[in-house]
Amino acid sequence: EREARRSLDGFLRQRLRQFERCPVAARGQRARLDAQAIGVELEAAAIVGAEGKLVLLDIRDHRRGQPVAGLGDRLDDLAAAEGATQFGLSGLEKMFRRANVDLDRILGELSRDYSGSGGPFLPLDEANAPDGEADRRVASLMHDLEQVNLMRFAAERLPFAMPVKGGRYTSNFGPRRDPLRRRMSMHAGIDIAGPRGTPVHATADGVVTYAGRQRGYGIVVKIRHAFGFETVYAHLDRARVTLGQRVERGDLIADMGNTGRSTGTHLHYEVRIDAEPVNPMKFIEAARDVL
Repeated sequence: EREARRSLDGFLRQRLRQFERCPVAARGQRARLDAQAIGVELEAAAIVGAEGKLVLLDIRDHRRGQPVAGLGDRLDDLAAAEGATQFGLSGLEKMFRRANVDLDRILGELSRDYSGSGGPFLPLDEANAPDGEADRRVASLMHDLEQVNLMRFAAERLPFAMPVKGGRYTSNFGPRRDPLRRRMSMHAGIDIAGPRGTPVHATADGVVTYAGRQRGYGIVVKIRHAFGFETVYAHLDRARVTLGQRVERGDLIADMGNTGRSTGTHLHYEVRIDAEPVNPMKFIEAARDVL
């Protein structure tokens, strides 16, 4: 039994490393291990709980048709996993709600593109049907884990991050007095001042659609993200990416500057949804306590 546990732990940790490399993988997943050297066939239902800790929900010896003894209290592990999952769900839902993002639409797209399933319908006879409260809770937990994975996958592709470290906000989104003409105008982004050459980072995964000079913006970088989102970084001293380049959140894309229609060194930062500008601060503030 000790050898079986050791083999199973190694196998599950290998699966965990695979989960980390594939964020859309269902982290509640059945993993089979055939340990022929010790003459048992084990099946493990495992999830990744709080802080990446593996939680073994069920380990069975299918040749004997019973749980393997001495491997912990399944219900205690299940309760801990449920609590961690609900905490993650509520935090992510709050983040999307504060940013005023249509979460239902995004999850619908992700479910269609990344959560496909199917196969012929085979009725389940009563003898093989899930039995007991724990089995029903595991099924519900797996569904919630899939929702958490989809939300995190979406969050990585949306601008829930700061484009610069430090800096000082000098102009908000919305109506303002134009700094050059001194007349009221619409400001489609936010301005963050800092020293020339301050690194500017991509706020989400995406593809560079523009890197060059544009009237009013000076040197500007534009990045297309998933779900109709776009971010714009303007008045740059230098662009460090090229057209068509794929970037990830946190990648260096430019240096802060004072090019174009500008009164001093700063970053003009925009977030657009389907070409319409929205307030970037909603995304920055929404993510502070979650990501």
